[in-house]
Amino acid sequence: MADTTYVSDNNVKENVKLFKESAVYLFGKDEPVGKIGKDWTPGDKKPLGYFSEDGIEIGKEAGDSTEIKGHTGATVLQMNSGGYYTVKLTALEVKKETVELYFSTTVGADGIVHVDANVQAEKKKLVIVGLDQNDNLVILYAPEVQITETESLNWKHSDLFSFGVTLRTFKADGGNGLGKADMYFYGLVKDGVAAASASSH
Repeated sequence: MADTTYVSDNNVKENVKLFKESAVYLFGKDEPVGKIGKDWTPGDKKPLGYFSEDGIEIGKEAGDSTEIKGHTGATVLQMNSGGYYTVKLTALEVKKETVELYFSTTVGADGIVHVDANVQAEKKKLVIVGLDQNDNLVILYAPEVQITETESLNWKHSDLFSFGVTLRTFKADGGNGLGKADMYFYGLVKDGVAAASASSH
């Protein structure tokens, strides 16, 4: 009988990840983030704090697809461009960082929040830090993100007043020799930094 141990021998439970702790940091577009790796820290930057039990959802949008057909009508070439990733989360803490992010504004020194529905959200840098069930550090770094969608605010006694946002990535230079990508991961696969791009253009 043929050896069939190859069917199960390469299943490695240590490769399974469950994030037990996470923190989300947003930096200004021109703020230094530092070198992404095992020694990374946020410095004086404060995290967004608690977010909903739904966690953080990362998805990919395909962008535009162009097909070129030959004389028979068959597709001979297909080109994709303009793809990007989205990051969705719902912040639960009502504080300066979450209010400014959601409303794309700045909290005044007097505590007044000026809201303008027509203001375009500023581009920022995003860092998500997580610890898996084995206390391994995983970092996601997106060098350029912008809010594209906000969820409705619920002002009632039965639901938390929370800030649901969707950010999209832009392919940008991550600095420190990383090159251009939509996102970079540290610790997702052992100790290396892996780049993720939604489009080759």
